[in-house]
Amino acid sequence: MGLSDLTHRADHPGAGHCVHGSGSARLPLSMSGTDTEGCRPASLVSTTRLPELDSVRGIAALVVLCSHVLKMTGWALPRSHFVSVLVERTPLQIFEDGRAPVLFFFVLSGYVLTLSLLRSPRTSLLQFALQRTVRLLLPVAASVLLSVGLYAILFDPVVLETLRPHTLYTWWAPPTPVNVLEHVFLFGADPDLRLNVVLWSLVHEWRISVLLPLVLIFRHHPLRLLLIGIATHGAAAFLVGQDTVQLGPTLPFSPFVSLYFSLALLTGASLALAGPVTWLMEPWDRRLAALAALALFSLESDMAVFVGSVFLIMLAQQPGRFRTVLTSRLLTWIGKISFSLYLVHTVILQAALHALHDKLPLSVIAATGALLSFLVAALFYRGVELPAQTLARQVGRRFRVAAGP
Repeated sequence: MGLSDLTHRADHPGAGHCVHGSGSARLPLSMSGTDTEGCRPASLVSTTRLPELDSVRGIAALVVLCSHVLKMTGWALPRSHFVSVLVERTPLQIFEDGRAPVLFFFVLSGYVLTLSLLRSPRTSLLQFALQRTVRLLLPVAASVLLSVGLYAILFDPVVLETLRPHTLYTWWAPPTPVNVLEHVFLFGADPDLRLNVVLWSLVHEWRISVLLPLVLIFRHHPLRLLLIGIATHGAAAFLVGQDTVQLGPTLPFSPFVSLYFSLALLTGASLALAGPVTWLMEPWDRRLAALAALALFSLESDMAVFVGSVFLIMLAQQPGRFRTVLTSRLLTWIGKISFSLYLVHTVILQAALHALHDKLPLSVIAATGALLSFLVAALFYRGVELPAQTLARQVGRRFRVAAGP
């Protein structure tokens, strides 16, 4: 999930998407040029994070959490015609299935990873693949072990007998060594990932992102890259369907699904390669772009969400109230732990369900599980995610030394 990597660096021309403001997103002048109406020219180099993108990622992770809480409780609005239109034809529909924020993660991942590659264009394909593997698979493995441990302690078969529709497809069978390895190495189909169901998105992100250095071939031709992504997506859609597919029913099927989702990462990569955005300088332009994003996220279409994600990434980096809110302390903290929150929340929700199903109402259990998810995510971030980031950087440095000049 784009969720995994937001080391949002803005140190190449593609990052010059009019980012300015206070806080941790300082943009020191390191090359020629000066500010122009609050927007830095593309010639400037910054090596800082972009906390507004962390925050948007955090909001997306919250939407996924809310979606799973609603599914777990079985809560639904009475479906009058008006309510059906309201939920199914407005951005509220993203809370029903939680798919749109995951697609946004893909686009954002393609964007920030490409910025990183443009900063270090000599990064080899093997070096990048090793770093991505360490960066993703260590937290994945830790989340799987957490699930196995909690299953061993808390699993109650009564829950499957009486509350199966509320289990989020989790812990439906005892973990086996083979099944644990399938999870840890992101190797499986839809029926296989029952220890942590959110890993379906990491399967695709890992497969696609390890090849992402190849997008630099199109460094000066982002439109060509986008067209290749659209063609690949269209061909794969004929084989796997669209707008609902996750991994597919069998393992041989899932690589074609990865091709289907490759358009999301290539869309983000194309945005990064395209360089500065200048047409969103005026408030009315930003308002129109925001309306377009809301309309696109209201559609039950993966392609629409890809395009809406582009608008959202651009808008998050423009001056104004939206960016001010995004750089607030609470949202930046949620953004910081969002990958960990994404990895652990279904496991914690199910642990709460199995531990408390005969003691508390389902809605209280879900709320308790959601709150505990934040606590566990904060600990997971410090104990697992940060060390994985550090180790990935060390692997990259050692690989460069071993490979020589």
